[in-house]
Amino acid sequence: MTPDDTTQARPDAPTTDTRPPLEKAIRVDAPIETVWKAISDGKEMARWFTLDARITPGTGTEDAGRIWLSFGPGMEGEAPLAAFDEHRRLGWVEDHGSGRRMTVDFHLEPAEGGTVVRLVQSGFGPEASWDDYYDGVDGGWTYFLMNLKHYVEHHWGAPRENVWRRHEVSGTREEVWDRLFGDAGLAVPDADRLAADAPVTLRLGGLDLAGAVLLNRAPRHFATTIPDYGDGLAFVELEGSGPAWHLGIWISLYGEARIRAEAVGTALGSTLAALFPATE
Repeated sequence: MTPDDTTQARPDAPTTDTRPPLEKAIRVDAPIETVWKAISDGKEMARWFTLDARITPGTGTEDAGRIWLSFGPGMEGEAPLAAFDEHRRLGWVEDHGSGRRMTVDFHLEPAEGGTVVRLVQSGFGPEASWDDYYDGVDGGWTYFLMNLKHYVEHHWGAPRENVWRRHEVSGTREEVWDRLFGDAGLAVPDADRLAADAPVTLRLGGLDLAGAVLLNRAPRHFATTIPDYGDGLAFVELEGSGPAWHLGIWISLYGEARIRAEAVGTALGSTLAALFPATE
């Protein structure tokens, strides 16, 4: 899952007690061989999940291999694979400090005319201090599985241009959410009340990204389709906590829309800088 400011070692993290694993599933209308490549090939993974990825299978049962993921500078890491079972399971182990180890597993199962992808992440601490991180991971995986489905079913084999900004903010999530979606920002009226499939337009400077709501977990996650930009997707996440934390916006552009990445990036950067000045 996307690294954030809450993933450092916690002094209260025990080594054995955990809360129940986080489990999610989605059906992808594609053969299991295609979906397997999407989750097990670094180049493919970077077209729906991370900015960059490398997956190196191991040499045998005692060496499943390594995985390296990048969500930008300061958000990169490598972990050992726990499983690389072709067409069935890909998993890795993350060290979160204080003896806390977390596992991320993708399980693939054939379904009529498609594939069911089941994601299981385990190792979350039972303490209340883990609640915020757990909720962020929950919403993040909800979106990324949707993005996996969208990429495989609509853009398979097509390069992605990922326009992104991770901007430092302060205040409560509710305050940042209201400012971001207010008239001076993305200009989405009643953003916290919009249901899935509702029409929506994100305003970035002089650009309008029109589409439909894909995910709305106010005040933490918001995602939309953007048909006029290569049938792409936009994802907003409000992650972390404390005096200063981060707002991230990720816009996936495919096909001919990739040539518009620079304009979209400029508009996104200027919008966030105006809304959340660095000196604030």
